[in-house]
Amino acid sequence: MNAPHRPLRPISWWWLLVGIAAIGVAVWGSTWWLLAQVQGLDGAVEATARMDAIKTGLGVGAGTGGAVALLLAMRRQWLSERDQVHREQVAQQTQAHADRVAIATEHDANERRVTELYTKAADQLGSDKAPVRLAGLYALERLAQDNPSHRQTIVNLICAYLRMPYTEPPSPNIPSDSSPEESEKIMKVWLELCHADEHQVRKTAEEVLTGHLKPGDVATPDPRFWDGMHINLQGAFLISPDFSHCRVGDAEFSATTFRAGASFENAVFTGTAHFGGATIRGGAGFARASFLGGLFSFYNTSVGWYADFRETTFTEWVTFRGATTPEKGADSSLTEQGFPNPGFDLTAARVRNLRNEAIWPAGWRIEEAQSDGWSQLVRAPSPDSAPN
Repeated sequence: MNAPHRPLRPISWWWLLVGIAAIGVAVWGSTWWLLAQVQGLDGAVEATARMDAIKTGLGVGAGTGGAVALLLAMRRQWLSERDQVHREQVAQQTQAHADRVAIATEHDANERRVTELYTKAADQLGSDKAPVRLAGLYALERLAQDNPSHRQTIVNLICAYLRMPYTEPPSPNIPSDSSPEESEKIMKVWLELCHADEHQVRKTAEEVLTGHLKPGDVATPDPRFWDGMHINLQGAFLISPDFSHCRVGDAEFSATTFRAGASFENAVFTGTAHFGGATIRGGAGFARASFLGGLFSFYNTSVGWYADFRETTFTEWVTFRGATTPEKGADSSLTEQGFPNPGFDLTAARVRNLRNEAIWPAGWRIEEAQSDGWSQLVRAPSPDSAPN
């Protein structure tokens, strides 16, 4: 810590009198002492000695004056150096202030630019024209990629867009007596409806969202990865999102509808994961997923066919209460085509640090904890037993 700065006082006038007096005293004293030493000498010698004494006294006076002048010169030098140090400190403080002002100005300008771009892109999402909405999505994506501090806000906006009401085109009703040409025509119209503008915009929103939640390999991380994102898709209608290999924080999928199944293979959830009341029309793929945030809820979730939880990792709180899949044999044609039988498959799934009595699907139970604290899911002796 720097010492407190003391104000500089000017030399008082009496210091000048003190200096003159000191010179006078030095001249008089030295001359008097030298003259006293030459008393008693012969006439010519005494005169010469007196002259030398006077010269010596004047020399002492000159030396004293020189000493005073040297002190004044030293003071001037000290003042000059002090002034230089002060100037340098002022210059440094001025430069530091200018740098802070420049940084603040640049930050404010960047924030204004980001706000303007964000507002414009958000307005584009509200357009009634699909190409404009697509442009808004891509603008938001670019904005989030360049401004990490705004990524969560933009993810929230994309999730909010996907939570907006959406009505899926109804399945085609093809009369049994229709000719092949008529059936093909009906299917063509239905496919056109399925690939309508809003359908494409929502698929793009899903791709933008999931594309930035994949961290890539450890050796080659993906620079497009947005770390630590929390997603809220509660009640959304999702067409075909691919969350496999994604890494997210908290994830909210309560009452969400997955039109073509759920893909979460190798996904990592570092926060809580809620799927309560979700509807997964196809299969549910959670193989090798990791739920590390302490809560996984599959409460009252409806799976359209096969629910794959093989080698999945759970921690602390787990519930499958009320989760359902079709009965075996509900559609034998799918099984004949090579699809697995409907139901839950938790082969080699494991759990750690359970804090409650976990609710598992029918036919599965947890074995005793191993030495490392992990427990594995195994098939229950009675496959038809209901969850507790």
